[in-house]
Amino acid sequence: MSTVEYHDTCQTAADVAAAARLVRQRRKAVFFAASKPAPTVAQPVKAPEPKVSRLHMAGPASAQFLDVPKINAVMASDVEIPDMPLRSGYSIGSVQGAVCFVSGILKTEMLSHRRRKGVTEPRGIAMFLSRLLTKRSYPEIGRKFDCDHTTVLAAARKYGWMADKLPAYGAPVNEMADAAWALHLAKTA
Repeated sequence: MSTVEYHDTCQTAADVAAAARLVRQRRKAVFFAASKPAPTVAQPVKAPEPKVSRLHMAGPASAQFLDVPKINAVMASDVEIPDMPLRSGYSIGSVQGAVCFVSGILKTEMLSHRRRKGVTEPRGIAMFLSRLLTKRSYPEIGRKFDCDHTTVLAAARKYGWMADKLPAYGAPVNEMADAAWALHLAKTA
């Protein structure tokens, strides 16, 4: 029975709400019934739960499936991003450390929300180098710097002019950070 059929027999708003609740409960029952195994004749008293790899969604489009392993992989990536190199040998943490070393600020200052020019410029250069060297996405870099992805995007645009003037790709991260900081100081002088 659909919500429309319940709605035709309802007299008050409370009846309509109760009918909608009943429809949701029936959909949940269909959802949970689809994920349970079919009963067999010779089943032990307490059978282990089957591993569900696909969930069936009940509703108007009954052929919708959710792939549980893919969902778990996506959710796991949002929880913690390992500071591992991605196709390059560089990591965001090593870029942060190198830029802190050449600019003379502490890593805690770089990761803070301070807006002093002496902190924001090295932070922006580190964001730009992280994007250039690790090929990580803007949201991933933003999470490592505790900021929004648009901040990383703005830093990449602001310091993108120095990409052609840096040492060849594959140089040690300290040389890359030193060259980027020297280019920045030359431009601001």
